[in-house]
Amino acid sequence: MAEATKGLGQRSAYSEEHTRWLFRGGRFLQEVFGENSKYYRSMSALTWAHTGTFIAYGDPNIVKGRLDREAYKRQLDTARGLFLDAADHLKRAGIDAVYEGKDTGPESSAIVRVLNLAEAKLRNVIRRRPESEREIQDAFESLLVGAEIPFSRETERIEYSSKTYTPDFTMSKL
Repeated sequence: MAEATKGLGQRSAYSEEHTRWLFRGGRFLQEVFGENSKYYRSMSALTWAHTGTFIAYGDPNIVKGRLDREAYKRQLDTARGLFLDAADHLKRAGIDAVYEGKDTGPESSAIVRVLNLAEAKLRNVIRRRPESEREIQDAFESLLVGAEIPFSRETERIEYSSKTYTPDFTMSKL
């Protein structure tokens, strides 16, 4: 997220690229650090435009546009610093210790850990092209065991509408 701010300086506030980056970054900070974290609140407080009064000599719309552009670039720098510090904090404290939410910090951090395992580590533990879904499930189970995340495998039943489903993995605490 921090690196992406470099390319956004050539774009305008709320352009397609900026909006996508803004939502991805906000979602990341919210899910990993929580809505009560300084990171999420600071990011949410950025206006991406000039706030306050100004005196314009000439066309006020042109002056306001210039001030907005300068504020946008300054706030991109602020966001870059915010993401860099968030990454440092995450490395230093670990995913389990950074969440600042209501009462769901440990559960949310555990969910993020499970998602990170699936996204970042699953390919690493599968050494050859899997021939069945079972091989992928076994590899994921090994990751969960290694990460000491309590789970059950194909034991729960979920009724939805007129059908019953059996999830591959269930983490009851989550």
